[in-house]
Amino acid sequence: MDSLYRDHILEHARYPRNFGILADATHSSRQANPTCGDICTISLKIVGDAIVEVKWDGHGCALSTAAASLLTEHLIGGVTMPRLNESEFLTLLGIEPTSGRLDCALLPLRVYLAALK
Repeated sequence: MDSLYRDHILEHARYPRNFGILADATHSSRQANPTCGDICTISLKIVGDAIVEVKWDGHGCALSTAAASLLTEHLIGGVTMPRLNESEFLTLLGIEPTSGRLDCALLPLRVYLAALK
């Protein structure tokens, strides 16, 4: 199996964490990846500078689904808002996507960063 679909990516793609809509979100953003058809919304409840709750909603390929799930797990738990860059996020994912799949992997990060603006 290709390194793109390592076991943890497949696990998060099959059983995504923190999927749903956050009704009382203080920050949110929605974006699409027109190349693949992925759509991702990330909603955050932020108190002070801490993320106390995060949800994501949308649909897409296995990679974008897994990336959204992994990102929300990383963000949640009263952790001070991390400002991940693309390189750090790819390290968190544990993959090196091909250039054709890079937008799929980075869509959730881009949505999260847009929500913070």
